[in-house]
Amino acid sequence: MSDTGDNPAIGFLKRIAPAAGQGGGLEAMTAPGAALEMLAPSVPAPDALQPVVDRTLAKIAENRALDSHESFALEAIIIPDKRPVIDVLSGNQFRTDHALWQHFNGGPAHDRIAAAVPAVGRVELPGHPSLAYGGTGFVVGHNLLMTNRHIAELFASGLGTRNLAFLPDRRAGVDFEQRADGGSFVLAVSRVVMIHPYWDMALLEVEGLPASIEPLRLATQAPGDVPDVAVIGYPAFDPRNDIAVQNQVFRGIYNVKRIMPGKLTGREQTQSFGKLVFASTHDSSTLGGASASAVVNAGNGTVAALHFGGIYLRTNYGVPADLLARDGRVIDAGVRFEGTPRRESGPWDGWWDQSEAAQAAATTVTVPASYAGTQAQGAGNRIRLTLPLTVTIEMEPPVVAGGGGPAPAPPSAGGDNVVPIEAPVADYRDRRGYDAAFLGAPVALPEVRAAAADVLRFELDGKTETELRYEHFSVVMNRPRRLCFFSAVNIDGGLSRKSPRTGWRLDPRIPTAQQIIQECYGNPPRFSRGHMTRREDPVWGDETAAARGNADSMHVTNTVPQMQAFNSPIWLALEDYALEHAREDEMKISVFTGPYFRADDPVLYGVQVPVSFWKIIAFIHDVSGKLCATGYEMSQKASLPAPSTEYVFGEFRSRQLGIATQTSIRSIEARSGLSFGNLADFDPKSGITEAAGGGDGLLDQLEQIRFV
Repeated sequence: MSDTGDNPAIGFLKRIAPAAGQGGGLEAMTAPGAALEMLAPSVPAPDALQPVVDRTLAKIAENRALDSHESFALEAIIIPDKRPVIDVLSGNQFRTDHALWQHFNGGPAHDRIAAAVPAVGRVELPGHPSLAYGGTGFVVGHNLLMTNRHIAELFASGLGTRNLAFLPDRRAGVDFEQRADGGSFVLAVSRVVMIHPYWDMALLEVEGLPASIEPLRLATQAPGDVPDVAVIGYPAFDPRNDIAVQNQVFRGIYNVKRIMPGKLTGREQTQSFGKLVFASTHDSSTLGGASASAVVNAGNGTVAALHFGGIYLRTNYGVPADLLARDGRVIDAGVRFEGTPRRESGPWDGWWDQSEAAQAAATTVTVPASYAGTQAQGAGNRIRLTLPLTVTIEMEPPVVAGGGGPAPAPPSAGGDNVVPIEAPVADYRDRRGYDAAFLGAPVALPEVRAAAADVLRFELDGKTETELRYEHFSVVMNRPRRLCFFSAVNIDGGLSRKSPRTGWRLDPRIPTAQQIIQECYGNPPRFSRGHMTRREDPVWGDETAAARGNADSMHVTNTVPQMQAFNSPIWLALEDYALEHAREDEMKISVFTGPYFRADDPVLYGVQVPVSFWKIIAFIHDVSGKLCATGYEMSQKASLPAPSTEYVFGEFRSRQLGIATQTSIRSIEARSGLSFGNLADFDPKSGITEAAGGGDGLLDQLEQIRFV
């Protein structure tokens, strides 16, 4: 049962219900009859659902709790009736039967929205390994398209206006059609003009725009009332939201141009790229894919905001157009405004200063004029050269104008400040990788069977390889997912050492495009780089070997996206238990770790993120002297962005700790598509063969683990 006092859907309905006289919406209703009349859908529900709709309305009017069927009726029928979704059809025609929005069908409001529709397009991602498109964009100047920064980062790198570039093997385009009744008109994105360091905004150059697509004009003043808005974009199916509700609201049609009516509701502080910003808010029905939709003021036809996300049944957020009108760099980029934009200082200034300083430091050096092979340019004995050089620098955080103190350091493209190290291929020729004979009894490297065609193959010294060998461990990569199938490590507790953490590294033996460097990583709500082979595990042997093992563990090939709240105490304790006992008993162990790859893994920040993970520990039992192996698995599902979010903001905290499970190795083989040879024969749970995990034991404490 759902109590109306804390039901977010009812709270949302209270805010969007039609006004009841002078007093306002649902809150002002004093008689159940008035509530029933005001909340009843203008379009009758399907016959099978009408009884539950009537029952839901009666309970809301009487302030009684709703059951699950009534909650569905509220979210999928009653609320969408107040905030419908309107198809855009051939010739940019649109019409709605909803009584609340009949004024969108004709008159000045219709004409203003109709004029804006052609300028809105879908940002295409040809060749992207997991996404057909990234979101929406709209024309704001001569050959100039505005979209979100988090969309641009799916195919581009950099921050600010200099040194912006397409990611390796990535392209982008804009389709200004893609309607429910068909149509396509695609233009290529030729250049990334700006990735804003403060706002979730980017500007792209699109050549060849026809005269029939007029640029939209951004508002220079904040609206003084609560105007109707038309959010124009391409809502996509979102696996984080309720499937049945989405299908009911969007009629099972996604990825096409829609108009989403609503109200502009004011300003609210929210997290965006590691900082708090004052965003515009609106209450239209949106989903993932609607990011970068144009929030068009139906009262004057200007763009009131650039939509960048929202929290389901709470509010939606947009970059305020009138604040962009105060940023001189946005004005200079050629963005068109209604009226004259007014350059002013703002909290974005410090972020611009720092990004530009970092860009200059990363791309220019000063050398004497007499330096061999150069010619001086300019006065004096100094010249300036642009080189293919990347420099990592640390700077003091910028001071926010008018804020009286430092702002948090702005994250770079992709959400963090990581500039990975890349050593020469020759540095890896002495790496032997995982040793199958390490324990005395042979334990072979796992074999990928079910998805053997997806194993990444690379050329090294004239031979085709699949195993990336590092110091004391090896990794095998999944080519389409750009993550490892598994990481396998040998640990010698008798030779274990401590070593400080080093920087992240790229592996030069495989293409950079096959390694996830930044896209989904960064401060919450983005992901951590979760080690598969723990950093401490290969840190053993003489000083040189331990240092190599420590540095090698920091390769991005050895990581998988994991929520910062994912590692539960029992999962961490399990890893500590294995390593510390190896150290204390000076024993040897081998550990295999990897993700379960599923077709329905969610796509977040442009990366298909594994939900569940497995681990196998093999060792010689200190009592029996025989080989022993145990398997475990854990899910980060409870820690992933909640189904109530379209684009997640702020620090995400897991609502509940995950629970690790001891499971059979045969079960891990069945679910992962890997073969561990005869290792399952040495598993105390070897009699359990169910792929679905039958007989698994939830682990709340280490004493529950079965080793024999």
